[in-house]
Amino acid sequence: MKRFLSLVLSCVFILGLFAGCQSKEEKISDSQQKGSAQQQQPQNKQKVVIKWFHHYGEEGMRKWIDLLIKDFEQKNEGVKIETEALSADNYITTLKAKIASDDAPDIYDLPSIPDIRQFMQGGYVADLTDQPFMQNLSPACQDAALIDGRRWAMPIEQISFAVFYNKDVFEKAGITEVPDTWSKFIDACNKIAGIGISPIAAGYKENWTLICDNFTDHLPYTYGKAPTWSDDLETGKTTWSEDVAGFKEQLRRLYERSKYTNPDPFGTDWNKATELLATGKAGMILNGNWTIDTVKQKNPDARLGAFAMPFSDNPEDVKMPMGAAGGLIAYAKSPNLQTVFKFFEHITTKEMAEKFQLYRKGLSTVKGLSADFEPALNDIIKYQNEGKVFNISVINRDFTQQYQKVFGDNLTVLLMQKEFDPDKFLKTMDEEFNRIRSLSK
Repeated sequence: MKRFLSLVLSCVFILGLFAGCQSKEEKISDSQQKGSAQQQQPQNKQKVVIKWFHHYGEEGMRKWIDLLIKDFEQKNEGVKIETEALSADNYITTLKAKIASDDAPDIYDLPSIPDIRQFMQGGYVADLTDQPFMQNLSPACQDAALIDGRRWAMPIEQISFAVFYNKDVFEKAGITEVPDTWSKFIDACNKIAGIGISPIAAGYKENWTLICDNFTDHLPYTYGKAPTWSDDLETGKTTWSEDVAGFKEQLRRLYERSKYTNPDPFGTDWNKATELLATGKAGMILNGNWTIDTVKQKNPDARLGAFAMPFSDNPEDVKMPMGAAGGLIAYAKSPNLQTVFKFFEHITTKEMAEKFQLYRKGLSTVKGLSADFEPALNDIIKYQNEGKVFNISVINRDFTQQYQKVFGDNLTVLLMQKEFDPDKFLKTMDEEFNRIRSLSK
């Protein structure tokens, strides 16, 4: 009996041991299957978010940016580009505030060397000198932001400041050729006024439009004689009252042509001014080549041409202010700097550059492209081909922020006066620049 009971217990133990082993094997198998399933499922990768802060407002430019980002994100899974845009008037101030509040964008744009220098001082600008994508640009454009022998920005557009005109208006006014002297320009203004149309569309409600209007004459005339004009005035090396490069004469031309603008130019914004040109209610606009894009968005059938603003009665003096300046900045402290550089490489591909020109109606900085798609741009290119260009890539055309505001504000005051008083303007500018310099000491 004992022997039988012992045998039964032994069998039960063995069966129990077998069942335990089987249960353990099943658990291991289940665990392995779950682990294998987890490996097969895609892991949720955290997206790399690149913030791009800019002041591009033209519709064609916005469309190109949207296309550019969509194409890059499709080719680079896990990367998202977020953009934020402001008007040019508030751009620099807001950008500084963002950086100060630890909300700096990974990418931003700066329009001039003085602006870039400001941000370099805080260590906010990455050095792009040795980045391969810089070689995709034309040689002249590579050095558009050359400071101390290093490249600090990637320009995406060659800009020019010209007189953009409505060909239909010129034909109605009997103007058969573009003016190449100051006298012919004034004569053209009188002819357009004679048929009841505003000769010049001006949106001076936004101060930047007045600055750009003035650039058409001011750049080749003043900087042609004194390449460091703005730097010397800002540092106090020279004074306004010294009238370096005959700036007073340039002010006289600005004041005289302001009498040919649309009614209430200081109550008119850029949107309305470009609408006047697009609809043939004005004959000309003096501004940058982004004018073409803005006007064509309002009237795709507008027939536009462009010519360099003449500042003398010698046709040989005519020069088109043209070049690249400033550009896209990579924030030096960005944790995603390598992704930013990859995005810059994408921007400078020939495919994206051609689309830029198509949408923007502008001139890309990427080498090896043509500009046969827009007559007004072809007019600009003609000056380049004939060697009649004033290269704005090599000058600092703007003052730094406080000085620039004073300059713009006082140009407004000058033009709003019934009597032209350039000496009062120059005296006020000396006082204001001295005041700003004293505050910075």
